[in-house]
Amino acid sequence: MPVGTRIERTETATQKLLALADSITNGKIEISSAFIGTQPSSYPINTVYLWTSGPQESVIKINLKKHSGISIEDFKEQLRKRITKTIPDAIISFEPGDMV
Repeated sequence: MPVGTRIERTETATQKLLALADSITNGKIEISSAFIGTQPSSYPINTVYLWTSGPQESVIKINLKKHSGISIEDFKEQLRKRITKTIPDAIISFEPGDMV
């Protein structure tokens, strides 16, 4: 979301994105997780792996069900198209799924 967006607005946009992802896959999401905003100093993580610069950013991970038959590249393209219509202020990017 644009810099300066309140965390509540980013949370709403993240929930909309997850709903879009679910509709694109017809419910074939096994599990998803999202982290919104910056990590508090008491949160024991290495910020190299989970990095957000402020309340306007979220990190979302989506795991599709095995044998879902969904092409990851098609899924990403459909999500990009729907995001621009549904959440026009959002900018999304994709990281390799096999990074640990």
